Amino acid sequence: MKPPGRVLVVGAGVAGFTVADELRHAGFQGSVTLVGAETHLPYDRPPLSKQVLLGTWSHERAALTTAQQLDELDLDLRLGGTARTLDIPRRTVILEDGTELVADEIVVATGSHAIVPSWTTLGARVVALRTLGDAQHLGTLLRTSHRLAVVGTGFLGLEVAAAARVVGVGDVVVSGPLEPMVAAVGETVSGRIRELHEEHGVALDVGAQVVGVAGDETGATVRFADRSARADAAVVALGARPNVAWLAGSGLTIVPGVVVDARGRAAPGIHAVGEVCAWPDREGRCRRVDHRQTAGEQARTVAADLLGDADPLAMVPYWWSDQYDVRVQAYGVTGSGREERWLTGDRNAPTFALAQRDGDLVGGVVGWNAARATREGRALVATPTPWPHEAA
Repeated sequence: MKPPGRVLVVGAGVAGFTVADELRHAGFQGSVTLVGAETHLPYDRPPLSKQVLLGTWSHERAALTTAQQLDELDLDLRLGGTARTLDIPRRTVILEDGTELVADEIVVATGSHAIVPSWTTLGARVVALRTLGDAQHLGTLLRTSHRLAVVGTGFLGLEVAAAARVVGVGDVVVSGPLEPMVAAVGETVSGRIRELHEEHGVALDVGAQVVGVAGDETGATVRFADRSARADAAVVALGARPNVAWLAGSGLTIVPGVVVDARGRAAPGIHAVGEVCAWPDREGRCRRVDHRQTAGEQARTVAADLLGDADPLAMVPYWWSDQYDVRVQAYGVTGSGREERWLTGDRNAPTFALAQRDGDLVGGVVGWNAARATREGRALVATPTPWPHEAA
């Protein structure tokens, strides 16, 4: 396969930037245009709810690159540009300002956006944490608030709750319909996460039905089906959806992410990568993964494929979550209602790892302050392993 002369990457997050960076470091001499909707230099998102929110990292440290390094990459960088339409036959992307960008190969890397229900009114004291600007604003709110309301018991909501307690917010309430992170880790680890937050003084209002969130100059009001509560600030953390509206009518298959093959190919001349895509796992099921390491792996595969030298990537999702002094990690497909077997430790141990079943195979592993055991468990997922495995 002859390398293209012009590559257009739409999206300047970790997935999009990594594609551009990998192309240049592999010696690609053609033109590379990188379009980003935000005006910041490309940056990493996981630190936003951790180190940046805690104030232990500056926003510069969260950046993926520097202005000097970008100059050395010789990119046509278009920051503050939002894609409006994709024309596959013409290999053309039109931006919101009317600019037409034409390339031989286009990489869709537009990421995702925070879910903001119709009953939510964002404002000075109601935040949906997604961007660097959101993190900076929320960090200021945390340092001037006594009571914080968090709507959502998933990764983001719980990381925000932990950061709030660490920086001194006295009263933190987390509300949502499900137990903490249960959809991601299952009932056993969810129970430990609940205990962890309760030990740090966080109130978990599980089973609550939130029907409204709005703010004013003095604080925020969270309305439930049967009551309302006031706080100095509120965070809405209800997950994310892929940025695919601009792809309507393009002809790409969206389920809801852009469906790709194991090299990231979505259509002739089109790749998709990162949170916006649905990439096949080891069983061939196309899955959308909202995690940083997976985006990097996919981006390296796409860059290699553009250069004609990519092996198929059988995706093994990986994520981690830092809350207080605990790091929860997982490989593969994990969640509630799954049979579990201990790999090391047990439910009450300071460190442990467990495997979860997916059909007749080991589907995933979850670790609690157990980086080595979790990493070793990855092999049970990467290479289809019958359940139960003797090591489990």
